[in-house]
Amino acid sequence: MSSDISDFATIEKRLNQERLTRLILKNVKVFEAKKLAKLLISKNLTALTLKDCKIENEHMALFAREYLANSSSLADLAIIDIAINEEGIIAIANVLKVNSTLTSLKLNDNRIGDSEIEILADGLTTNTTLTTIDLSGNMIARGANKLAESLKNNTNITSLILSRNSICGAVTMMCKLQINSNLTTLVLARRLKELHRLRIHHQIGIVFSLCHYHIFYN
Repeated sequence: MSSDISDFATIEKRLNQERLTRLILKNVKVFEAKKLAKLLISKNLTALTLKDCKIENEHMALFAREYLANSSSLADLAIIDIAINEEGIIAIANVLKVNSTLTSLKLNDNRIGDSEIEILADGLTTNTTLTTIDLSGNMIARGANKLAESLKNNTNITSLILSRNSICGAVTMMCKLQINSNLTTLVLARRLKELHRLRIHHQIGIVFSLCHYHIFYN
């Protein structure tokens, strides 16, 4: 069962009334991250979405440490449009180093920049369970190459979504990733004009001859 809850005051009541496996929290103010983490752990969720929630930076980091690091069932995590700062990214990266259940991670529209992506990349280097990563709609530029470096030997990743960023050195990044034979989906653009901004449209034939994955745009 899936539930979409927008009033934080009703979360505990709803979770105690229903047997949920998937939970979506939208526009919720999270002030008691530790209490929420403890409650969610007891419910054995397989999917959690936090979208446009009001979470102070220290609470985001605390939530990652208290819930994400201790959940034994969560497979799909989406943190969307929350503007995670470096402290929160550090906490998430540390979780990824040891987590053994997450298969899908979506961190789109969070204003993640190069310094944060480098921290996250370190966590992904040793992760063995993630197959899908969505980092679309952030502020990633040169940091994409650090990300590619960390993923080129990660044989679990099959899908990487980086559209709506300002990636520098897209061709270099793609060539680093080509040795990862399991990476079959790379989304760099959602629109043709976005593909042009990456300055690879004139090299598309070369890119396809080097790489085995698909570049999607529509």
